[in-house]
Amino acid sequence: MNRPNRWRWRLLGSLVGAGLLQLAQANSTPPSTPDSSSRAAGDPADPPQWRLLQERCSKCHNSEDWAGGIAFDTMSPKDIASDAETWEKAMRKLRGRLMPPPGNPQPDQQTIDGFVSWMEGELDHASAGHPSPGNVGIHRLNRTEYAREINAILGLKVDVKTLLPVLCATNRLMQRGGSLSKIVNHCFNAACS
Repeated sequence: MNRPNRWRWRLLGSLVGAGLLQLAQANSTPPSTPDSSSRAAGDPADPPQWRLLQERCSKCHNSEDWAGGIAFDTMSPKDIASDAETWEKAMRKLRGRLMPPPGNPQPDQQTIDGFVSWMEGELDHASAGHPSPGNVGIHRLNRTEYAREINAILGLKVDVKTLLPVLCATNRLMQRGGSLSKIVNHCFNAACS
């Protein structure tokens, strides 16, 4: 690498490093807005279940201590949807009675159950607008799926009933020896025609 390019890379690395350092400082410094200080006192518009966080959790999980990397005093019920992963972890810890930690004053079971139930309802309501059905594992396509994929990929309408064999238990095609090669041959012939 020649000398001018080396200086460009160093300058670029310095700028990127300074930007990352500034970003890390901005993210690690809790916001000191009037809104976050009023969160500790509680907002009368907050649901009654939210008091559990203010009374029990915010003593350790606050913007000064950041126990577990969470500051409940900077959060509001309106932000539940954006912090769903954090709230899921909190629900697991509450259900398992891991929080508040053993040895600290514990809320009664009815209070915990009420909070967990309310929070699950809030999370379910938030996720209803953004369903994520997950992934489909690798599997052999049935006739309908095969026809849909051929249409999507090649733009062809195929009559799979005439091209592909019936694969049900009554004709025992799947249980006879060599049936896999027959299925592959039928599928290959259907694709070629």
